[in-house]
Amino acid sequence: MEWKPEAAPDQDLAKAIQAFLDFARPLVLPLETQAITEAAERLDVPCLRLDRLPYEPVVGDFRIRPNGRLQLGHCGHHLIVDGTLCTSRNASLIPVMRDRQALRQRLFALDVPVPLMDPQRVNCTMVKHAVRAAGRISYPVVVKSRMKTGENAVHLNMGTEDELRSAVGQVRFNSLHVIVEAIKSRRL
Repeated sequence: MEWKPEAAPDQDLAKAIQAFLDFARPLVLPLETQAITEAAERLDVPCLRLDRLPYEPVVGDFRIRPNGRLQLGHCGHHLIVDGTLCTSRNASLIPVMRDRQALRQRLFALDVPVPLMDPQRVNCTMVKHAVRAAGRISYPVVVKSRMKTGENAVHLNMGTEDELRSAVGQVRFNSLHVIVEAIKSRRL
């Protein structure tokens, strides 16, 4: 794609600049897409910009980010992202993406900072266990269900025991497994 100015020599400079901006704006990578491409380059991960030639850009209202579609990796290990949303997933990762505890264990194994939890109380379905866990890791805490489903699945910034009791009751209504963890991520 090439910009061909349609400006006559006597045309106003402001109009010419606006015409160029209208041409260039859709071609600029969104910030998160630029960050992903830079990280892929730094980590030596193959990265293709699928909204650039020789590929045909996908257009429509369903797009997350115009000009933000990327393919990371290759062959059976590739992912296609649109903005920061993965539009294709490796089948082995789907269960991990739904199960917060499995995702946490995988991130920990990769040495990624994860929120602090009470190691003695991984499942806090009983309110007294949740209160004890929050006391050990210190308030404020986050209360959430193990599986990423249902309403009232996450309660942020529970700063008091009463708030914690209410949140545990709401999460427990939809889940058999309740997680209580610190708000800030820390390396364990």
